[in-house]
Amino acid sequence: MPGNDHNIGPTCRVIRAQSEFLGKQGHMCAPAISAESVGAQRIHLQIVRIPPGGSAKAHKHQDHETAVCILTGESGMWYGTKLDQHLIARAGDFIYIPANMPHQPYNSSEVESCVALVARTDPNEQESIVLLPEFERHHSRSAQRGLTIAPLFNPYLRMADLQSTVCSSKRGAIPRTPRFTGGVVATRSLPMQKITMSIFAVTLGAALLVSLLAP
Repeated sequence: MPGNDHNIGPTCRVIRAQSEFLGKQGHMCAPAISAESVGAQRIHLQIVRIPPGGSAKAHKHQDHETAVCILTGESGMWYGTKLDQHLIARAGDFIYIPANMPHQPYNSSEVESCVALVARTDPNEQESIVLLPEFERHHSRSAQRGLTIAPLFNPYLRMADLQSTVCSSKRGAIPRTPRFTGGVVATRSLPMQKITMSIFAVTLGAALLVSLLAP
C-alpha cells in the first residue's frame, strides 16, 4: 500500500549514541550506527573514550578498516606487526587503520580523557576484534622518555636507596643514579664508575657538613 514503505528495507534514521560499556578491546564504547541499532550492513559508527592514563588492549580488526577522528584530548598508538611503530594524534586529527593491523591506543594525558569518533567497515563492532595479548605493552609518560619513576618520601636520598635503585636489562641488573624531578626520583642508566664517584661525593659532603656544625 502507498505510504507503507517500512518493509522495503533500511531507511534514514536519527539516533543517539547508546550508553557506554567496556569494550572487548579495553576502552569505553558508546555505539551509535550499527547493525543492531539501524540495520547497517557495511558500517559502524561509535564514540570511544579512553580515561586519563588509560590504555586499550593490543588488538586488530579482522578484515575491517577503521577511521578515527580525535574529538578531545590526545592519543598515542603503537601499531605494526610487532607494535613497534608509534604515532600521536590530537584533537582535530584523523587516523586511518588498515584491516588486520595490530594496534594499541592509549591516553597520553594523566588529567584529560581522550574522546574519539570511530567508524569501521564492520557493522557488528565487537565481532571483528581479535585480541593480541602477546603484544601487550604498558604505557606512561615516563616509559616514553626511558625513565623509571619511583616515589620520593624523603627530601634526602638515603645511601641504601642510591645503591638499591636498579633496573633490569638484557645484561641483568644495572645500577642507576637518581636525579630529582619535582617530588619523584627519575633514574637513568649510568656506568658503575659514576655511581661510585657519586656515593663518595655524597659521603664526603656529609662528613664536611658535620665537622663544620660540630661545637
